[in-house]
Amino acid sequence: HRGVLAAGRRPSPLSLERLMLPAAATAGRWIICPQITNQENMGLVFRTAAGFGVDGILLGRRCCDPFSRRCLRTSMGAVFHMPLVRCDDLLGDLRELRHRWGVELFAAVLDPRAERLADVCWPPRAGLLLGHEFEGLGPQWLAECDRRVTIPMQPDTDSLNLGVAAGIFVYEMTRTARPR
Repeated sequence: HRGVLAAGRRPSPLSLERLMLPAAATAGRWIICPQITNQENMGLVFRTAAGFGVDGILLGRRCCDPFSRRCLRTSMGAVFHMPLVRCDDLLGDLRELRHRWGVELFAAVLDPRAERLADVCWPPRAGLLLGHEFEGLGPQWLAECDRRVTIPMQPDTDSLNLGVAAGIFVYEMTRTARPR
C-alpha cells in the first residue's frame, strides 16, 4: 500500500472459555485453522463464517495475521466482528473442545474414503478443521478429529482453492443449523 490506511487497536483476544460459554447449553458451529498462511484465504474464511453464522474461529500459531491488510480487505471487515481465539496450544484446545464442550471434530480432506459432504448429518456441536493451502491437515490434526469429510471432485480436478472449499463446507455445515 502507499501509506497509512488506518490506525486502531486490535480487539482483546478471546480465550477458549470465553468463546464457548455463550454456547454452553446450545448448538454451535466453529471453524478451526491450524495453519492458513495465505492472507486472502484467511479473509475468505472469516467472510464465509460471518455470512453463514459460524459461532467462532480458532487459529493455530502458524496462521497468518487475520488483521493484515489483505485479510481485512478480503474479509470485508468480518475479522472485526467474528469471535476469534488465537490458540497457543491448539492440540490441547481441540481435546478440550471434544471432552469438555462436546464438540465433534470434522477434518476437511481430499480422500475418496472420507464421508461425502452431502451425506454428512452434522451434530448440534461441530468443529470443522481446514488444512494448509498446499499440505492439507497434518497427521497430528487428523488424529484429533472424529470424522473425515470430503467434497467429491471430478477425476481430472486436483482440488479447490481453500477459500472456495471453506465456503462449500461451511454452507453445508450451517444449513441444517439455521431455521427454515
